[in-house]
Amino acid sequence: MAYKTTISEQPATPKSKITKMQLKTPDQIKDAKPPLPSPARHSKPLPIVLHVPGNYNDVHYPEFDQLPLAVHSELKRRLEKHLTGSAHKTYAFQRLNKNPGFYEDRPYCIYDQIRHGLGSKEFGKPIKPQAFAHGGRLGLRADDRCIKDGVPCTHILKLNGEYVLCIVPLPKDAQKSVNWKELGFWVTE
Repeated sequence: MAYKTTISEQPATPKSKITKMQLKTPDQIKDAKPPLPSPARHSKPLPIVLHVPGNYNDVHYPEFDQLPLAVHSELKRRLEKHLTGSAHKTYAFQRLNKNPGFYEDRPYCIYDQIRHGLGSKEFGKPIKPQAFAHGGRLGLRADDRCIKDGVPCTHILKLNGEYVLCIVPLPKDAQKSVNWKELGFWVTE
């Protein structure tokens, strides 16, 4: 059985009905207002709080701005360097900032998540869990990588129904200061 091929025949296409209301003149297009930006795309940066352990397992969360100016600016400089210091890190940090709930429950600090591009695998293998040889604890005290690199160990926390970046202190053995308003309480120098 031979197949008949014809080049001149075109497949049938359905005719679309375009009304005069759907047609716009160039003036109408020029006067059209652009759509409003969605809040998800243009989200504001997450606020930063500090995890300050108190007596009898109570915790205080003062705002980042309550630190003395020298400590505040040094912690901010280190955060910017390690969380947004390159295009790759900036992109990952922006993704994290837009959807913090997705990254909140991961067993890593933000620095580790950014280092691995927010992935949960590296070279096809699960990322190694964070080490706490210096006495740190996930979400409560800094991990070994943050201690070694001198980075403020930061986690995502939902506080009073709002997501915030929470800087946790160094483990007691690694702290140079017991006062939370000093740099040695938060990072190694």
